[in-house]
Amino acid sequence: MGAVAIASASIEPIRGTPQNLIVVVAAIALGIQNAAARELAVPDATTTVLTMTLTGFAADLRQRNGKVPLRRFLAVAAMLVGGVAGAALVLRHGATWALAMSLVLVALVSLGAWVLRTRPGPWQTPAR
Repeated sequence: MGAVAIASASIEPIRGTPQNLIVVVAAIALGIQNAAARELAVPDATTTVLTMTLTGFAADLRQRNGKVPLRRFLAVAAMLVGGVAGAALVLRHGATWALAMSLVLVALVSLGAWVLRTRPGPWQTPAR
């Protein structure tokens, strides 16, 4: 929300101090996101380390387990689609709209996680 407020109060293209403030807010948000993903312990949900996902994808091709490479491929594809959509939004409408759309998507995902929080994921079930 802070990045959206800074961007909407700035003149496009955003440069200088507002740009640096948005970078600081985004870095803090990514750190929190990474900490949340680590706490949830979701397999292959490396939110800020795309190279780790790609390396794991390549390394697991030998194992012939169809679920793991498919899950990693979908994670990479989702990041690619999100990056292309975000870049298109910035180029067509500006950084403020891209940041606002990011805020809306994070809010929707957070709401979904809150609604579904009562069911533990299959990766959290203890092995018997």
